[in-house]
Amino acid sequence: MSISVSLLPIGAGEGIIVPGRNVSANQSIISASGTFALGFFSVGNSTPRYYLGIWYNKIQKKSVVWVANRESPTDSLGTFALGVDGNLVVLDATGKIVWSSNVKIAHSAINSMMGVLMDSGNFLLRSGETILWQSFDHPSDTFLPGMKVGNNRKTGQRRQLTSWIDAEDPQPGLFSFGLDTTGPLQFFIWKDHVPYSRTNVYSNSMSLTKLSRWLPFAYYITVKLEGDDIYLSYSISDISAILRITLVPNGRLEALIWEEKNSKWFSMWQWPKVYCDFYGHCSPFSSCDKKGSPVYCKCLTGFQPKVQQEWHMRNWTSDTCVRQKGTNM
Repeated sequence: MSISVSLLPIGAGEGIIVPGRNVSANQSIISASGTFALGFFSVGNSTPRYYLGIWYNKIQKKSVVWVANRESPTDSLGTFALGVDGNLVVLDATGKIVWSSNVKIAHSAINSMMGVLMDSGNFLLRSGETILWQSFDHPSDTFLPGMKVGNNRKTGQRRQLTSWIDAEDPQPGLFSFGLDTTGPLQFFIWKDHVPYSRTNVYSNSMSLTKLSRWLPFAYYITVKLEGDDIYLSYSISDISAILRITLVPNGRLEALIWEEKNSKWFSMWQWPKVYCDFYGHCSPFSSCDKKGSPVYCKCLTGFQPKVQQEWHMRNWTSDTCVRQKGTNM
């Protein structure tokens, strides 16, 4: 992966942008404790494309967790600033706006607007204590502790992950992860908007504590209904640990922990992983048994494969289960 960034901070590492103070080439802003940095990075060698992103500041391997102008990269380094309307904007070399936070801001509040990079990796646009926009509401491919993935039933807002095209192209890829609103409370991975994998059904308010077998801390997963907001979030007991969940370009969610002594990311969990994790890999009137290797799909009681030979060849999606003769509905 070819990524180049600039790590020169603006003004003693202050993680803020105010009117008249911009981020451009060879500059970045850093969160208060130095955990995250925001600036421009490039991908590709022959014809580099430039993006505004957020990455971990304290580790050598540049791992980008959020990208602003995913769908509109620039051919040369641009500028990140507060626009004349108070919104956060990315400008190309000609001054054209290629990305904006695009929220409505009262004229009287424009001069009080401020952009702040938090130690959580969240970037806020705020006026005083009022938050008008935040990057956590517009995820890229990475799910950070404290983020929410889900939907607001009143506003229609959807917070979901979208994979990169590949390891060197942060433009939106084929896969997305989010909450399905058409049936029971489930989270899906979609491939090109078609179900690819799904979780179990959750209740409207559920909290789970997961203890890692490899790590000296616990992580907490919450599925919660707050008014019209239904979301999935997680946290960890050791705030010094660097943990992220990423929807990688091949459609798999991976929980990655940074190993300082080895200077690399360690994959502690992946999903989907086994055959039964994938959506629709068994035909109607059958079930998938994770312990059934090599025969994962089995017809339900009272049903049998329509073509036994196809079933033995493991063509479980093309062959169907039909009701056995002599059984009642």
